[in-house]
Amino acid sequence: MSKTDVDIEENKKVFVNVGTVGHVDHGKSTLTAAIKNISDAIYKNKDQEKKTLIGLDNIDKTREEKERGITINSTCIEYHTKHRVLGHVDCPGHADYVKNMITGAANIQIAILLVSAGDGVQPQTLEHIKLLNNLGVSQVIIVINKCDLYGLDNAEVAKMEVDEVLEKYGYNDCPYVFCSATEALKESSTGNYTDLGGKAIISLLEIIDTLPIKNIEERKLLPFCATVEEVIPIFVGSGENKKVQFYVVTTRVKNGTLKVGDVIPFIDRKGVKKKATVFSIEKFRVKVSEADPDDNIGIVLKGVKPEDLSRGVVLGEIKLSNKFKGTFYLYEDVRKNPVGVGYRPHGYSGVTASAVTIKNIIECPRLEEKLIYPGDIAVIELESDKLIPVNPIILRDGKQTIGVFKPNEDNN
Repeated sequence: MSKTDVDIEENKKVFVNVGTVGHVDHGKSTLTAAIKNISDAIYKNKDQEKKTLIGLDNIDKTREEKERGITINSTCIEYHTKHRVLGHVDCPGHADYVKNMITGAANIQIAILLVSAGDGVQPQTLEHIKLLNNLGVSQVIIVINKCDLYGLDNAEVAKMEVDEVLEKYGYNDCPYVFCSATEALKESSTGNYTDLGGKAIISLLEIIDTLPIKNIEERKLLPFCATVEEVIPIFVGSGENKKVQFYVVTTRVKNGTLKVGDVIPFIDRKGVKKKATVFSIEKFRVKVSEADPDDNIGIVLKGVKPEDLSRGVVLGEIKLSNKFKGTFYLYEDVRKNPVGVGYRPHGYSGVTASAVTIKNIIECPRLEEKLIYPGDIAVIELESDKLIPVNPIILRDGKQTIGVFKPNEDNN
């Protein structure tokens, strides 16, 4: 099988975003490294280049992404199962994870909830479950980790605790795996898998491969929508003759279907409505004629200047509103005082800005006080002074980014 044949075969796989969640030090980064290595060993094609094993240090060497003062430390790796390509996001800390989720940097469809067999449900475990529920993540896989240290009896108790909490938030009969991520990572270099090590990771990969995800066919019928992630210049020539031939826009399709020749509306960085024509689409390094929901793609657009586009610009039919209901996270490391109804920071939705006001607090840890304290995750009603895109909103007060807000999918 040639390299091109391999790429075309991989192109038929469905792309799914996965994220590890759970309390600090329960083993998220170790598990992510083990999954990557064992997946590569099982699902790589023999004609493909040999993949290099990654270690825990590779997962924890994170890149920084900055957008309007928000910094998200995260690592995104790619691996395969039989029918899917997984984009797996791992965040080193609780605050980073919450920022990542609410701003949409992860957009996860399947959450791997990691719980230590020795600790059971911890405060961040509960917060992450609430957040998954608020953000509409419908599929959760339970992984009880450190079973080699604490034994299967404790693992069973931890699982019962997790089940009880998940059921309160509508997650019933979640699939689960008992494992030792540390042992699995060690075994990934030898291929000698044990029940709690490599074999448990294989079971997890099989669950990820078959777990139903939100119906892509239904989302194909919606208007096309995607957010610009990066604008990359492609050069030709060299030296004094080197020049930009065209620009590639990288993005992930949220809804709708995109085809070569389609005309896409968008609002540029100055808030001006414009249109661009799709010249070409690439997926997994292969040119394709169309792209569907959840596809990660690179597109070349005609009739647009590079200065019109930047990270955060929304491509496609854009829903505008000035009234929002959704999830708000007030950063714990910026403000000292709580905020309440009437608080007016400045909001940035993509590249569009407006003053916004908290109109109502529906749910928060101290609901009786009607106050949101630093570090709290709350459900609120927000109102902007002018119409802005229904997208995650970065909230700033003065020169500081104080939090992020994600509207509900239907904004109701």
